[in-house]
Amino acid sequence: MKKALTKMCDYVVRVQVTALEEGGFLATCPDLPGCRAEGRSIPEVLDFISDVAEKVIGLMQVEGLQIPENIRMHRRREALQSEILVSVVGG
Repeated sequence: MKKALTKMCDYVVRVQVTALEEGGFLATCPDLPGCRAEGRSIPEVLDFISDVAEKVIGLMQVEGLQIPENIRMHRRREALQSEILVSVVGG
């Protein structure tokens, strides 16, 4: 049975960014299988992957699926920049 979303939650999600041979960047979320995005720059790909992760987690909530353990809720008082992992390979 699908659940209706009642409140907005913020989550901290690990992101890995890799430089693509043909140019641009690929971002993936190791803790969310299938969560990936491509962009022309690191800021762009991080913006895209944020949108994709938001949709994936939202769908998981609607379907009643468990959010992976490595993805935790974010309290707004916490410093977010210390929680983001960005690994760039190549260049």
